[in-house]
Amino acid sequence: MKISFSSIFSTFVITNLLIIPLYILLRTRFSSSQFGYGIFSIVLNLSFIRTIFPFEMSFCRELTPYIFVNTFIKICNYTLFEGITVRHILPSISILGSNIAFIHILNSHRKFYNYIKSHSKDITNNAKYSNILNSVCNDIGIRNNFIILSVTGLSSPQTFGLAKRVILLPSNVNFSRRDLYYILSHEVTHHKNHDIQKKIFLLTFRCIYWWNPNMYFLYSKLNLIMEMKVDNYVTQKEKRRIIDYFSCIMTIMENTDIAANNSAPMAAALFKKKRSDLEKRLLMCTADRLTHLKAINITLSIITLMTFLLSYCFMFNL
Repeated sequence: MKISFSSIFSTFVITNLLIIPLYILLRTRFSSSQFGYGIFSIVLNLSFIRTIFPFEMSFCRELTPYIFVNTFIKICNYTLFEGITVRHILPSISILGSNIAFIHILNSHRKFYNYIKSHSKDITNNAKYSNILNSVCNDIGIRNNFIILSVTGLSSPQTFGLAKRVILLPSNVNFSRRDLYYILSHEVTHHKNHDIQKKIFLLTFRCIYWWNPNMYFLYSKLNLIMEMKVDNYVTQKEKRRIIDYFSCIMTIMENTDIAANNSAPMAAALFKKKRSDLEKRLLMCTADRLTHLKAINITLSIITLMTFLLSYCFMFNL
């Protein structure tokens, strides 16, 4: 078992084959809501696993490259200097790009953290917030070790932190007790699902594979699926709760500057500035799953799993 130039390229081709049909389905509102997030989660997670483990197995069989692959080989073998080809400098470019991506993420988080320090007020001990937070933690079954901060100019409620869990609320929104319950339930559920750890993990590999456009698609859609799972948990797919929950989100959107999109890279926000994602989340909560699609979901899951496993048996010979 080893990693080679050929295995990385083969992984890139295979993940594209897995993701392109999924991308088409996700662009269709009806398909994404009727199929449910389960099948999308399976395909995205297997694609992500395949991307971060681009191994060449000892039993792997080599495939004859197609025309477009031959063109790629010629580019990689192009001699830049005496004894140095494009293939020789690609690893150095990859490492440099990864370092730049890591620095950018850490710098963005540092700027956001400094902004929070200078524009926030600790409201953890405020009875209005602490009582509802205690109720939420009891309902969800998680220890209450959260800090709540009211932040000026925040575009959306959000949460971050591992050992020190912090919930951020926009200071310019006068939340009702009902809205607070839904917001805090949403943010606490992210911690129950370990979504912060997942985001950090995804960000790490997005930085490592910064050159692979699939990683940005995977990162975006896996984050969307995390939000859908939280939405379903909080609303329990009950009509009254769904109406109240999304009414709460719309109220916040109307009273905050969502164009600012000021959130930490490693934070889980209630919503982003993309309204299309919010529409998909609403459709996922309200749509009824069609009975005949269950069999299709199972079939697609099996096909995806078989494709994932068989992908380690074949490789383009570069």
